[in-house]
Amino acid sequence: MSAAEDIYRELGLRLPSYRPGRYYTTCPPARANPPGSTGLSDYEGAKPLSVTVATARKLSGLGNTTIWRLIRERQLETVHVGRCTLITFRSLEALLAPSKPQPRGRGRPRKTGGLVAS
Repeated sequence: MSAAEDIYRELGLRLPSYRPGRYYTTCPPARANPPGSTGLSDYEGAKPLSVTVATARKLSGLGNTTIWRLIRERQLETVHVGRCTLITFRSLEALLAPSKPQPRGRGRPRKTGGLVAS
């Protein structure tokens, strides 16, 4: 008897059973990536064709809501495979590529501390 079976029995719970022929929708276990790794490729310098939304978040530093807003506004190109939404890597690169620096305007004048010059 395994430790999991002992715990289930102590708590008075039934063990989950696997029934052959039943359709399960679980994903295969993910490979463990080192901390800080995006898990994109085992090869240095290789660029993927597409990335998942989670990987795009890690690469860009943008939040989940921002990524989905950019997809909705069609600023990021997507491909759908089944229920999976993939973002093309070239559209992510184009979005994050540095653009020409904009000349800064004068902006708001400095505060004088409440003193009015006469």
